[in-house]
Amino acid sequence: MPTAKSGGEAGKPDAKGSAAAPTAKRETPAIRKSRSAGGAGPSTAGKNAGAKGTPAKTAEGGEEAPKRRWFRSPTILGLAGGVVLAACLTVVALLVFGGHRDVARIAAGGFHTCAIATSGSVECWGWNEHGQLGNGTTESGGELTVVEGSAGAIEVAAGAAQTCAILKDHSLWCWGWNVSGQLGDRSTLDRPTPVEVSGLADVRQVSAGTHATCAVTSDGSAWCWGWNQSGQLGDGTEVGRSGPVLVKDLLDVVQVSVGDDHACAVVGDGEVWCWGSNTAGEVGATAAQHQTSPVKVEGLAGAVKVAVGGAHSCAILDDGSVSCWGDNAFGQLGEPSYTNGSGVPVAVFGLEGVTALALGYEHSCAILHGGSVSCWGGNDHGQVGDGSATDRSGPVDVEGIEDATQISAGDFHTCVLRGNGEVSCWGADADGQLGVGVAEDSDQPVTVIDLRAG
Repeated sequence: MPTAKSGGEAGKPDAKGSAAAPTAKRETPAIRKSRSAGGAGPSTAGKNAGAKGTPAKTAEGGEEAPKRRWFRSPTILGLAGGVVLAACLTVVALLVFGGHRDVARIAAGGFHTCAIATSGSVECWGWNEHGQLGNGTTESGGELTVVEGSAGAIEVAAGAAQTCAILKDHSLWCWGWNVSGQLGDRSTLDRPTPVEVSGLADVRQVSAGTHATCAVTSDGSAWCWGWNQSGQLGDGTEVGRSGPVLVKDLLDVVQVSVGDDHACAVVGDGEVWCWGSNTAGEVGATAAQHQTSPVKVEGLAGAVKVAVGGAHSCAILDDGSVSCWGDNAFGQLGEPSYTNGSGVPVAVFGLEGVTALALGYEHSCAILHGGSVSCWGGNDHGQVGDGSATDRSGPVDVEGIEDATQISAGDFHTCVLRGNGEVSCWGADADGQLGVGVAEDSDQPVTVIDLRAG
């Protein structure tokens, strides 16, 4: 199996003509995972030892995850830890696992991955310390396990350590990490099996981030819940919520994406609005402070899709181009001129004909017309998929992928559905999130297999 290899010198052009991203202090998956779970993480040189003081309280009295700050680049301080998701933003896909089981949708989370089988049940694998695999245990591993009571699922979203699914009746159910109320059941207890999100009906889309979760309902409104110290719930306050609250002054919402400490949404006229932490310009507002209510991203029109990562955001425009804004410490904006990041959208260099987009914690990927995949940004675990471990400040081709139809990114791994029905993944695999049967990083795509089918 290919593994992550050492790459070229940072800042030098690579063999494919894309300059490697400048060297910056990097957070390892182990420390990222510790921070995602509310811990301070190891006290190591160059990294802040963690949060201090008493954890904030949610409106219902539960403790919120402590705020964490650390250096992300030589000129940018205090960026909060967390995902994407990838994520945030989780992109669904159709796939076949090793020819054994048809799957209807897939979502890559922080260090775990989930899929919906065509039968409607959800299956998950990878990290499970908080019950995010939904099988009633906290045992991690690469074997697929069925989420209890998940029959009838039509959409799945995976966050840092929580997972949510929309059922056929358009109710929303979540499980896993809940220290800040991000499961929406009006408690702060971790749940190893699904619980229904309180008071929310007719859900059409969901996105799970690090400490918060957001959903869009059929009337075009957006609702969020969880941690809110940076205003990432968008309700005009900094009060955490363990149940859904309406995002303020936002109408006709088409799609929402939640990342680390911020969120963005596309509305019907193609505008993008963002809220939450803005310490790296990830909200797109001119002021550096966080935004507790949505603000319009200026200089961006005709957006059809938005994706949010750790501290950066990107949007696909109606002409097939991609623009990104926020942190660029590892090249995740895809424009090498902006070494210190950008608070306004910048076009990804040399990228056109984009049909799908996925953002990880510090990397970005896109499917181009025809099925090829390009990625850029942080690459220390091979999450860019170009056969190296060199950060990329501009798009590079993912090796061997010419037929991708869907894409999803976790913190440090990426997966695509291919035209032949296979799913290929690459990047970090310490917790089995690639689904290949061995806990070994891969800097090139490997095929996901159905481990239970032997």
